[in-house]
Amino acid sequence: MERIAAAALERAGGYQGLAVQLPFDRGDANRALMVLCLKLGDVYRESNRTLTERFYTAALKVGTSGAAPGTPASKTDWGELPQWIKTAWRELDPETKKQFAGEGALAAEIGTTFVKLRVLFVSCSPKDQEHLRGDREYRAIDEAIRLANRGTEILVRYLPASTVDDLRRALLLESYEIIHFSGHSNGDSLIFEDTEGGSQEVPLGAIAELVSRQRDVRCVVLNSCESTNKLSTPLADHTIGMSDSVDDAAAIEFARGFYDALACGKNVEDAAKEGLAAARLKQLDVPITVLKR
Repeated sequence: MERIAAAALERAGGYQGLAVQLPFDRGDANRALMVLCLKLGDVYRESNRTLTERFYTAALKVGTSGAAPGTPASKTDWGELPQWIKTAWRELDPETKKQFAGEGALAAEIGTTFVKLRVLFVSCSPKDQEHLRGDREYRAIDEAIRLANRGTEILVRYLPASTVDDLRRALLLESYEIIHFSGHSNGDSLIFEDTEGGSQEVPLGAIAELVSRQRDVRCVVLNSCESTNKLSTPLADHTIGMSDSVDDAAAIEFARGFYDALACGKNVEDAAKEGLAAARLKQLDVPITVLKR
């Protein structure tokens, strides 16, 4: 059953693909999306008239696009509506989001669906290399998200003892905005585990090619030694890595600060600065490099 569900999700383009095709069918989903557009229009009426008009127009379009139960569903081109919702929802204050949830739970749920930040955390520590505590780094990330009460908006998938095939298959099944690599590397390659737990060097050029096919990835974090030492072209809109060696404790503290900031709504550049500050406050050196397009 799980394989069938995964195949169906893949055919739909993952969770992001489903979101782009909203309303999913008709009835409650249509009404909830219409309500969401109307409420967002009301919120931004004074501060952003252009955005308000877009939401009101979209609400009218949604309201007239429903079909009777039992009839074939028609796919509607919603243009930039998903991006408008994503941007507007992220800028809402927590109190306003609570009001949305109280007045229209399904509308709020749809809004949250659009803004979910999906992170793929890839951890590798081959048995023939120095042992790294990827589990501690993951725990620090999970804690940052939980303490900020963003567990429903930031989702992290953990790939422990990852092979490069694990990474490739994970990207086939679902879309992610951030790929976070925790492990060993050098100036030329990331070091994954092979099927026996040993080392497998994967050239950064091959990783770049893999990432280039992922339309939703906007940030790649290479939390490993010398990962950007020879990298001049970012793997995504932002690539954050290390220009020199970094020890395990420093890498973990950088991750803690980075996701503390993301969970508080900061952009990736500010999050990288927060990660650096978190490590330095504990007298740990983090030689980060931020490459951007």
